[in-house]
Amino acid sequence: MEQNDEVKVEEEKKEITVVEEQERNNLGIVSLVTGIISLFVFGVILGIIAIVTSIMAKPKDGKSTAGLVMGIIGLIGALLI
Repeated sequence: MEQNDEVKVEEEKKEITVVEEQERNNLGIVSLVTGIISLFVFGVILGIIAIVTSIMAKPKDGKSTAGLVMGIIGLIGALLI
């Protein structure tokens, strides 16, 4: 009985880990989208959101890096205008 309980607990931990990874991956997409939009409207607010979500995204892939760069450009552009 105890082995079955241990197996169930391990499976639940794996499921939670997969869900957390998917949520972190979604942060890269959020960063990219807000970074692109920050280039055109609400540069200060959306630029900050893009930067923060890019930092929070776990797999540092192209989407989160592009979101970081776009967020920085949008923020600087909004502050200069």
